[in-house]
Amino acid sequence: MNVLILSCNTGEGHNAAGRALEEYLKCSGEKVEMLDFMKLASERTSRIVGGTYVSIAKITPHFFGFIYQLGMKVSNKRYKSPVYYANALMAKYLSEYLKKHTMDILVIPHLYPAETITYMKKRGLLRCKTLAIATDYTCIPFWEQHQYLHMLIHYSIREREERQLLFHLKHLHAFHGEELELF
Repeated sequence: MNVLILSCNTGEGHNAAGRALEEYLKCSGEKVEMLDFMKLASERTSRIVGGTYVSIAKITPHFFGFIYQLGMKVSNKRYKSPVYYANALMAKYLSEYLKKHTMDILVIPHLYPAETITYMKKRGLLRCKTLAIATDYTCIPFWEQHQYLHMLIHYSIREREERQLLFHLKHLHAFHGEELELF
C-alpha cells in the first residue's frame, strides 16, 4: 500500500503524530512518504503559513484564542469557511504531485490538507482513500465540513466533546489504542 501523510509546518504536534504513523507503517512493510503539505506550493509558502500560525499562537495567544472562538461560532456544515477556500488553492499543487506519485491512501493529521482534500473529492479530482487523524486535544472548528474523510479520534476526545459538531461526520472512528482496520 502506498501511503502519503500530509502534515503542515504549524507546530510539531501534528508532525509528531504523522512521523509516528510513518514509522509504524514502514515497520509494517508499507510504502510511506510524509510531506509538509504547504511545500507542495513552495518552501516560501510553508515558511509564511507556518511562521504566521506559530507566531500568532506564541506571541498573541489571546488573539489566537479569539480566532479559534470565532471559528467555532461560524463553523457549520452548510457554509464553507475562509480557511476552506484558502486551502482549496492548494488543490492544483496536490493534483500535480499525485499525477507523479500514485497513492492508495492519504492520511491527514492537520486540518489544512483536509480542506484541500474535501475540495478535490467534492469535485471528483481525488479518488484514493483518505483518513484524517485528530491530533488536537479538543474539537476544533471546521472539521465538520469534511464529509469525504474518515476521521480517527481518540476515545477521550469523543467522550469529552460528543455534543460538538464534529460528531456529525459520517465516518467517525474512535479508538482506545488497539489496532483499527478501516479499509
